[in-house]
Amino acid sequence: MNAFPDHDLHNREAIEYISVFKTTGSLIDEFVLNRRLLIEAISGIDSNAKFTIGSGKRQFTVDKYLKIFIDHDIHHLKQMNERLS
Repeated sequence: MNAFPDHDLHNREAIEYISVFKTTGSLIDEFVLNRRLLIEAISGIDSNAKFTIGSGKRQFTVDKYLKIFIDHDIHHLKQMNERLS
């Protein structure tokens, strides 16, 4: 699979991207849609398949790959909750 993007650059691009949303609800809807598309794409992959990300040598399964996204989402949820409290 393609390598993960540079985190700092990706976050700057994301901040720019979300500025087009007029409401928080529409942004959340976009997030949910993209996660559904990810699930749809991954559901077509054999669960026993192994792959690498970028030029790395570490082998991933679909479950391990999804865990990366789940952990990343949890990280941002914590940030949002801290900001809102």
